[in-house]
Amino acid sequence: EGAGSQKEEAITPEEQPSSLLSWDCVETGDSQGVRWVPDHAATVCYKCGAEFWTARRKHHCRNCGGVFCSSCANFFCPVPSEQLFSDVRVCEKCYYMLDGHLRTGSSISAPT
Repeated sequence: EGAGSQKEEAITPEEQPSSLLSWDCVETGDSQGVRWVPDHAATVCYKCGAEFWTARRKHHCRNCGGVFCSSCANFFCPVPSEQLFSDVRVCEKCYYMLDGHLRTGSSISAPT
C-alpha cells in the first residue's frame, strides 16, 4: 500500500474541532430565512379568502411564508432551501413548484 491509499476514517461530531461546529461557520447567504407574514396581519386565507376564526386556524407555508387555511396549505414536502429536509407544511403553489424541482434534482432559491 502506498502513501496515497490510506483509508480515511469518519470523524464523529464529538471529535470535530469546536470551530467546525460553531455558528461562525454559517455563511450569511445561508442564514437568510423565509420571512413569515405575521399572524395579526392575516385575517383571511391568501388563496381562498376564507376568514380565520377560532375553528379555522392559520397555517404558514414554510417556503413562501404566506398564511393559509388548512385546506389550502394541506401539502407536505421538504424545503431544502430552508434546511427543512423532512416533509413540512407548504401551500399548493409552493408544493407543485418544490415537487417539480425535487423530482428533477434542479435547485431553486426561496421566494423573496
